[in-house]
Amino acid sequence: MFSGTVSAELASRCLAAGAMGFMRKSQSGEPVREAIRQVARGQQYIDPGVRGDISRASGYEDALLKLSPREMVVVRLLLSGQSVTDIAKRLNRSIKTVSTQKQTAYRKLQIESDVELFQLACGLNAAPLPDDPQS
Repeated sequence: MFSGTVSAELASRCLAAGAMGFMRKSQSGEPVREAIRQVARGQQYIDPGVRGDISRASGYEDALLKLSPREMVVVRLLLSGQSVTDIAKRLNRSIKTVSTQKQTAYRKLQIESDVELFQLACGLNAAPLPDDPQS
């Protein structure tokens, strides 16, 4: 698959759909020949510039699966720009409960701050988080 749009999400979807390779259209010369050789041998080829992003995105998705439904709601609301206090009011929970859920989610995602959460979500072109079941 040659693509002008390069993202971990797109590459992952193409590979999951059966593509044997993924490469940026801007590549030329030897990298293209190597990709063709690998695919002809039945091996998968992933553009080195995308490979690390796919690995990180996969790790992020795996970590998301470890979050409880309540932690997922808290993370989604944090990503929408709400504060812990706002989330507690919206969900009719104590600030301490929401703060604990936030910290537990951050530990599972291996991050330490709101900035890291936004970087993780934006930098990896993360799939949208599930809708809030309580909205």
